Amino acid sequence: MKELAIKFNEEYDSNFDFSFSVMLIKTSIFHCLEPAEANSLDMQFVWKGRRFSFFGKVLKVVWDHGSNGIPPNYRMTLNQGICGKAFQEGKETNTHNIVGVTLLAELLKGHNFKLNEMQKKSVQGIVIVASCPLVIKDKGVDRQRKEVIGVLNVESRSFDSARLLLDENARKIFFQKITNVANIYLNLH
Repeated sequence: MKELAIKFNEEYDSNFDFSFSVMLIKTSIFHCLEPAEANSLDMQFVWKGRRFSFFGKVLKVVWDHGSNGIPPNYRMTLNQGICGKAFQEGKETNTHNIVGVTLLAELLKGHNFKLNEMQKKSVQGIVIVASCPLVIKDKGVDRQRKEVIGVLNVESRSFDSARLLLDENARKIFFQKITNVANIYLNLH
């Protein structure tokens, strides 16, 4: 996977210094990740502005490459961020199911990614994020079953990387390359 990430960066002349991470779904007995809403009825289950949750699912980084992306110990719930959205909406590992966003302030008015303050600090400065669902197919007796097991994320802190998502043709090529990496990851595991 490391070689794929290096090749991916080389295909873009290393201009964007992409970081990669794979986040897989893990069962959590207890976590305190989502920010609590001010008027929430469950205010007794709040600590440092975050809501306690018991027996839930979280996305946890299991592989990363690059020094500019999310930290290796990063976790989030399925209700948070671009990764959670890609996981929840993912039906296939293909270009149509990638969720990409340009994180420039002028383009984010009105968006709420439901990140807590620590998570916001961890991703501060990232300009683009593209999250591709990782979907495995299991052939059962009567039909094929699909299961989303996680997401592959590609991030960049380069301001020039914004054009990869803002330009339609560049986005198609970019998403196709991400899908290729995601499919190779799935074939390896």
